[in-house]
Amino acid sequence: MDDPVTVFRTGSLVEFDCVTCALKDAGVPYFTRGESVSGLRLATLAAPSVGPGTFWVVIVPRVAADDARSILAQFPFADKTNPGVWDFQPPPRAKLWWKIYIWGILIVIVLSALWNLIEKLT
Repeated sequence: MDDPVTVFRTGSLVEFDCVTCALKDAGVPYFTRGESVSGLRLATLAAPSVGPGTFWVVIVPRVAADDARSILAQFPFADKTNPGVWDFQPPPRAKLWWKIYIWGILIVIVLSALWNLIEKLT
């Protein structure tokens, strides 16, 4: 690839997949690689894993950079090339539902244990 340009870098695998699919559908040539905060760069990821400091990068030839950026502008997420270490995290709303789910399970377990204890005492 002559004169490559990084047009997108993210810690979210969903965002990465959306961008690469859109570029592929539009016929824009691109190259992807995985990066980590430690500086490790991989041409392809055999099994991508989400975690702090793991990023996916989309690179295009300089001649296709404007086309790629116009495609990226259509997405609801930020067009970024320098995400934070914790960029992979789910949105706060998703975390809230998981917290409610976990607390619900804990309450059911405690109530069940109390019910069993009361039955044994009577």
